[in-house]
Amino acid sequence: MSDSSGSFFRSGPARWVALATLVIIAGLLAWALIPRATQLSSAPATPPASASPGSATPTASASVTPAPTAPAKPTPAPSSSTNGILRAAPPVAITARPHPVTGLTVHITKMRAVDGTAQGPGEVAGAAVQVTLAVANGTAKTISLASTIVNAYYGAANTPASPLSGPGAVPLAASVKAGATITAVYVFSVPVDSRAEFSVTFDYSAKVPVIVLRGPAPK
Repeated sequence: MSDSSGSFFRSGPARWVALATLVIIAGLLAWALIPRATQLSSAPATPPASASPGSATPTASASVTPAPTAPAKPTPAPSSSTNGILRAAPPVAITARPHPVTGLTVHITKMRAVDGTAQGPGEVAGAAVQVTLAVANGTAKTISLASTIVNAYYGAANTPASPLSGPGAVPLAASVKAGATITAVYVFSVPVDSRAEFSVTFDYSAKVPVIVLRGPAPK
């Protein structure tokens, strides 16, 4: 058996040249491929595409609708009343002698049924009640009556009685001197069949309760 490997090395210079050429070619190929592989392995990973600011769909935020608040109710001004008569003190008998302020006494001295006469605007003549009112000053100084108002009401509903000019009406003086008593005469239009409940009010001042004298009126 011949030694084929030994014959290859002994075959002469041409074989060696061919072998050297193959080694050089292999080295060149290796040199060309290694940098390319290095570049591919070291290249950064391509980042994922990011959405543009305008392409993102905004997430709706939850909104809380406040419950409607009922409007605050206004606080009514403190006041007392007696069957619709504002600032009225509890009614007293029509024959009583109440004191709207210390030292001042009010009372009805006389009532009578009359035929009322009409002279002022809006007055209507007819069945009426004439009331004589006395005001006594028991103090040592003059008391002003300039802001005093006297009214009358009739019936269960306290219907206002319209004042009339006569007969015999006398207005209340603007003041009453110390120790003195003055009188005034009022005429009010009151239906005859509504006189079972009759009230006369004496409103001396907005700072004190209204005096209410209540009882039947003459027919």
